[in-house]
Amino acid sequence: MHTGRCGELIKFVTKIITPLGDRGMNTVVMEMEQRKKIHPHKFTLWIGIGSILMMFAGLTSAYIVKRNQANWVTFELLWRFGTVLLQ
Repeated sequence: MHTGRCGELIKFVTKIITPLGDRGMNTVVMEMEQRKKIHPHKFTLWIGIGSILMMFAGLTSAYIVKRNQANWVTFELLWRFGTVLLQ
């Protein structure tokens, strides 16, 4: 009969479709399309991660641009406090 990958694919599809009975091919296609959809919670998670990354990039670029201006004020106390917290 068929050999190679094509033959294996035909056998696989035949095994799936044969027990369907009255359900038909449309049901198989619909089930396969449902598997491709992303879960709403996962989608929301990716939106949140993207938002956090964009905010981080915006704040980082604002810091880089503003620190070179003449009216930039540094607070040594805050940097020392941060290093104490990290130790």
